[in-house]
Amino acid sequence: MRDFEKKHAAEFSSKFPQQPANRPGHIPQSTTINGQNYPVQYDRNQGGYGSWVGNRWSAYDVMRDSLMLNALMGQRNYSYGGDPGYGSSSRPEYYRNSTSNAGGKDNDSGGGGLILLIILAIGAYIIWKYLKSRAATQKNPFTSGRTTTTEGGAVVPPARDLSTSTMDKSQAADWLAVKPNSIVTISDEQGIADSMKRGLGVRGIDYTVKSVAEMKQLDALSTHLFFTLHDEEQVAYLLVKIVDENIDLGLYIEVDGLVPGSRQEIVDRGDLWLFQAPANPDHFDVSDLRFTTTINQTLPGVDGGAEELVVYDIKGQGELQCDYKEQPPRTGMAEGQGLATIVEYNTQQQVENPEFLILEVGKRRSKQSYIQFYIGCPIKFSEVDVLPV
Repeated sequence: MRDFEKKHAAEFSSKFPQQPANRPGHIPQSTTINGQNYPVQYDRNQGGYGSWVGNRWSAYDVMRDSLMLNALMGQRNYSYGGDPGYGSSSRPEYYRNSTSNAGGKDNDSGGGGLILLIILAIGAYIIWKYLKSRAATQKNPFTSGRTTTTEGGAVVPPARDLSTSTMDKSQAADWLAVKPNSIVTISDEQGIADSMKRGLGVRGIDYTVKSVAEMKQLDALSTHLFFTLHDEEQVAYLLVKIVDENIDLGLYIEVDGLVPGSRQEIVDRGDLWLFQAPANPDHFDVSDLRFTTTINQTLPGVDGGAEELVVYDIKGQGELQCDYKEQPPRTGMAEGQGLATIVEYNTQQQVENPEFLILEVGKRRSKQSYIQFYIGCPIKFSEVDVLPV
């Protein structure tokens, strides 16, 4: 192992200041870390290829990937022995092919030679199977060499060639240019878990952008983009918050049990607690109400645990009033007529969805508006890919 690593480690680095035009041959599509399979992806912020294991980045190291290392060593007349698995608790052993004890009296040359031939034959077969599988995977990295699957009753969608995307997720202008019918792939931990449940393999979920809402704060301090994402099974929402050169991402779903509606409908059904108490509870105008600073939600515990009360507190910026426009335009809302109020909350409790969002949309010079409620979590640039139209 030391001999091979010393001579060849520099050839097989996973660190690249910029993403290579073609994926290096020694970087697989996925790898095993502590007994679980994870996709290997390029992350510009990390400066190379690796895998996100929860919130921890694990840089890819071919010297710890027994399957890939086996193939590379075989190409250079080395043989390898050790436990498979990247991230296993003990390091494997490596051996260079050599002839030893050729004339020793205690050496059973006949039996030893036969055993050596068997080992070499098995090694060659493993390498052949791996290279064949790898070639098929490169054609379609999400199907392990298959063109279709019916696992879970789903058909594998075609692989997205995101290498052709000109999207720079760190640039506000690129996000502002994303239009309806673009493809957004979410590959956070939950997205990959959903994909595996559907029988699509270790990959993210491809969503189609159905609408794009752009909300510019009235004093021009920030811009929020709200993408409505559809696939065949669910609807999700991607929030992109732009403040100067900083961009934050969040993934949301609608809150079960909080039905959207107008201010009057929400008050009439007994949900006045969503607003700060009016000075005179018996006489007030619903359009004058401000949203509450604290929201309590009873949510399922982490990993299926008991339900718990989660307290969300309003973020420091408070309520933000914004100019609002949407693609495609909302029915009855002409260009320049839209106004929105966006209110963000979060919690310090350890929950799957630590973010809460209220979005109110209406027209200028009108007391009619529509309020919706969302719950979600922050996501990283590396967990989102965009293929613009």
